[in-house]
Amino acid sequence: MPSENKAATSERFLSSQEIQSLVQERHSGIFSQVEGLSMDHFLLASTKAICERYKIHFANLSTIQRKFVTHYRCGQCGLLPLYHLDLLHIKRVRCRKCGQLIAFKKKGKYGKLRKEIAFELMKENHGDVMLADQ
Repeated sequence: MPSENKAATSERFLSSQEIQSLVQERHSGIFSQVEGLSMDHFLLASTKAICERYKIHFANLSTIQRKFVTHYRCGQCGLLPLYHLDLLHIKRVRCRKCGQLIAFKKKGKYGKLRKEIAFELMKENHGDVMLADQ
C-alpha cells in the first residue's frame, strides 16, 4: 500500500511540474502557437530569409557560424537564442532570462544579420511593431 501511495504521489508531482513548465513557457512568450510553429522554427525561417536577402547561403554556413548568427552572448547566462532577447527598448536590450543589459550592436561579421533577425522575431511575436533603425 505505501508503495502505491508513493507512486501515485510522484505521478501527480510530475504532472504538476509539467503543467507548471507549460504555463511558464506560455507566460514568458518563448513558444508561439502562430501557425503551430515554435520560436525555434521562427528563428530558423527568419534567419534563412534574411540570409537570402544578403545572398548568404545558410546551408553552407558551418555549425559555429550558424550559432553566431542565431544566438547572442549574455554575460551571466551564456550563449542563448535570439528569441530570449527583450527588445522593448532598442537602446537597452536585455536578456529575458536574467535581465542583464546586452551589448547588441551591428558590429562584427554577423552583427547586422543578428540584429535584423531579432527584430523580425519580435515582429512575429508582437505583430507589426514599428522599430526605429539604430
